Amino acid sequence: MAVCVGVAALAGFSLMPLLALSRLFADDRRAESFRVLHRLLPSRSVAPTGSPWPFSLQKQPLPATYPFAGEDRCFRAFLERTETTGLLVAQDGVIVHESYASGYDEATLVSSFSVAKSITSVLIGIAIDRGAIGSVDDPVSDYVPELAQGGYAGATIRDLLSMSSGVEWSEDYRNPRSDVMRLPVRLFALRQSTPSVLARLPRGSESGTLARYSSADTLVLGLVLERSTGMHLAGYLEEALWRPAGMAAPAAWGTDRHGHALAHAFLGATLRDYARFGRLILHRGRRDGVQVVPAEWVDASLTPGVVPLGDDPSFGEGFDYGYHWWLPPDDRNEAVAMGIHGQFVYVHRGFRVVIVKTGTDPDYAGRELETVAAFRAIGRSLIRG
Repeated sequence: MAVCVGVAALAGFSLMPLLALSRLFADDRRAESFRVLHRLLPSRSVAPTGSPWPFSLQKQPLPATYPFAGEDRCFRAFLERTETTGLLVAQDGVIVHESYASGYDEATLVSSFSVAKSITSVLIGIAIDRGAIGSVDDPVSDYVPELAQGGYAGATIRDLLSMSSGVEWSEDYRNPRSDVMRLPVRLFALRQSTPSVLARLPRGSESGTLARYSSADTLVLGLVLERSTGMHLAGYLEEALWRPAGMAAPAAWGTDRHGHALAHAFLGATLRDYARFGRLILHRGRRDGVQVVPAEWVDASLTPGVVPLGDDPSFGEGFDYGYHWWLPPDDRNEAVAMGIHGQFVYVHRGFRVVIVKTGTDPDYAGRELETVAAFRAIGRSLIRG
């Protein structure tokens, strides 16, 4: 609902912002809202390449069931229960399944929510490789001086990538007074700037000692990218990743009302381009003969962190965490980018599979492991077939 508050205030609703915005995320509106957020929020466009990374098409059936919690569950029922708006499965550059619902299609720009965090991490790796950023051990205040005196003082880029900045931040989506729920009100209704909001956050624990999920950490990484490259985040995405990786459609990335990037969420893109992003990770950052993302960065990003995870319900139960990637602990071939309400980019290096799933699931919390189980069943069926 926090997102709704910001959108309503921005759109100039004459009703009370909370009432108007809550309607945007109501049961009968979520599907539409998630495909138009890039138009409701201020955003910057991202242009595609003229030479897309091609997929071929060869349809194959999905498995009828998947194992989870000691039973075989119906795959079709799972898709309906999680309000799936799009599902794309690709193996070895071949799309074997692509389906849409609720008015979505292959041209729809779907809001990523926190899938954008994994993309921000990849851009950090590219910026380090190009020399715009010195290393992951640089203090973030070297690039964003406004943060030198606040809770982020002394925190490094590595700390933020592993969500262990130590800054006090609540990511509780069930609490309307949490930091993440009040963020859109501050940015859009009150017109505060992202740097000013981040500079006022207090320190809660020592940096690098305990991981607690925080969209604020990713917002800071977005500012680091903009300051170090001298480009808006959407422009850097276009130049460093979108075009080199062969993305076929435009995208849009949200900003605050001062033009600062919202690096933690609000990237809108098509399912096929999210799949191209997953395909890039599957190939250790390489598109055909071009190394778009340093292979070493991909490897480091998909390595479980050494910082212990705090007792934070925002961290997916049963997952480890790399550099803004979720890592199921019982299969090191897997990596998952996840966003609220059921947005997923799933990569399995053993199965050579990329799966993108989007949805409007109001009960998304706690379904992550079940979703991974369903994805694994797809991968296994393709290998056996």
